[in-house]
Amino acid sequence: MISDSFITEYDRFISFCITRFAKPPIDDYKQDIYIILLEHPFHNGNIKAYIHKIVQNYFYDKFRRKKEIQNLPSLVTNNTELRLYYKDVINTIDTLPGGECVKLYSTGYKYREIAGILNLSMSRVKMNIHRIRGKLNGTTIKQRCLNQKI
Repeated sequence: MISDSFITEYDRFISFCITRFAKPPIDDYKQDIYIILLEHPFHNGNIKAYIHKIVQNYFYDKFRRKKEIQNLPSLVTNNTELRLYYKDVINTIDTLPGGECVKLYSTGYKYREIAGILNLSMSRVKMNIHRIRGKLNGTTIKQRCLNQKI
């Protein structure tokens, strides 16, 4: 529980940290930060650095989520088109070697569970999933390695 003395002592500092990332009014952001502080209590060290890091991570996550939402395909407005798209993706996965690994992974199975079900090693399961993700994204492992070296 956050005490009144904590709020009076660090409220201005939290407001200062928030204003680095957002414009006023900041009350909603401040409430979210206090909720995070309640969920993840401070143990030892520099409390101001801890608060600053929580505020920073909060806004990084917020901006990342906003960017992901903006990058969603807005052209797919019809449920029929969406179903056809997913059906096409599933058919593509079926034709690729190791597609059963991706199907099980997408339903929530862990690597270890998939390896047990399909009688494969865990490294083979990881590699199958990794390769199929690359093929669905349109890049090969070699292309990604070359891009990282540049």
